[in-house]
Amino acid sequence: MSYSWLQYASSQSVKDSKMKDLIILLQVTRSDYRFYPGEAGGIEGRMSSTSEIDQLIFGLLSNRAAGKTICPSEVARAMSKVEAEWRALMDPVRQRANELADEGRLQVTQHGEVVDGRRARGPIRLRLPPD
Repeated sequence: MSYSWLQYASSQSVKDSKMKDLIILLQVTRSDYRFYPGEAGGIEGRMSSTSEIDQLIFGLLSNRAAGKTICPSEVARAMSKVEAEWRALMDPVRQRANELADEGRLQVTQHGEVVDGRRARGPIRLRLPPD
């Protein structure tokens, strides 16, 4: 894949936040993430390190206004090479988000309130802690 349009787009003043998110995702994601056949023919993602998840989380959040959130599925979708397989990546993303929350680098929220991501059931959001 040629990144010439990406280089052009990232050098321009991009006002559309979705385009900015796409540029960040394409800059951060590379072919470092590979899929291996899992048991029962499923797909399991294997990562060499958690730094890729960190880069995506903080890259997406840096493009949002202060106090705004992202959904962990945005990170999982960015990591997935095939649209239909992003759900298999949700557990590693949520696990890393919880670790970052334990370190105080991230907050896990539900309905706008900070929660323990390990106990939360249902949709969660991720945001940077206030300064």
